[in-house]
Amino acid sequence: MKFGKQLDRHKVRGWDSFYVDYNGLKYSLKTCYAPLQRKARPNDLEQGSHSSSDGRGGGANSPRGRAARNSVAQVSDAWLAELEASIDCVNDFFCSVADEAESRLNAANEELSQARGSGVELQLKRHLQNMVQQLQATLRDLGHFAAANYTALYKILKKHDKQTGLCVLPSVLQQVAKEPFHDPGKTRLESLRLRLQDFADALGMDNDLQLAAPHVRSLAEHAWPLMRLSFSLGVISMALVVLAVLSGMEPQSDQYSVEALAVT
Repeated sequence: MKFGKQLDRHKVRGWDSFYVDYNGLKYSLKTCYAPLQRKARPNDLEQGSHSSSDGRGGGANSPRGRAARNSVAQVSDAWLAELEASIDCVNDFFCSVADEAESRLNAANEELSQARGSGVELQLKRHLQNMVQQLQATLRDLGHFAAANYTALYKILKKHDKQTGLCVLPSVLQQVAKEPFHDPGKTRLESLRLRLQDFADALGMDNDLQLAAPHVRSLAEHAWPLMRLSFSLGVISMALVVLAVLSGMEPQSDQYSVEALAVT
């Protein structure tokens, strides 16, 4: 399966439009660079190819070769600007989600501090436990979001270099590592996870509850009423069976009947 389809399948639901536009960048490469590639001779774009001493011919240093390289460079610059815009979109979304998670965690800490010793503390803790589960899922999804976008950038830059003959992959990836969604993002997510762990401990959440995935917990919550219903139906069925057995039994004869006593 091609990477573009794999990326689409693994996107976090609702976040689709904030990923690197891999398919759009791939299409731009195809539509913008392919015409230049067809017009230029193969050795016009090759570095180190043979050229005549007077600059004539089809070598890399010939007028034709320099013009071809300039055209490719211009297309590459325009494409890299499109790539930059896509990276900015990833950064903005990553930071906005991380900011929201941090704000919710700060607000929850403040609420819990104010409710200490009050009559609503227990009820508030139950509410905040649900929030912890939601934030945990958000941080996990955000980590997957960052990793998928980095992989998408690597794949599309590799494709760019292959089609253009340029070599921008190492330098661009070195810069991408400094983007807010990558190395700084990893540090920020780890800090938020540790803070969330401490907050969960303050709520008295056990490890199973804290580490359970939200969909697993949701299944358990929906299964509990069914279990109770099944148990109740089982008890009712057993009671009906017992009644049926008892109603089918013939009454025992009374050995101390009036007739027997009269005989004696």
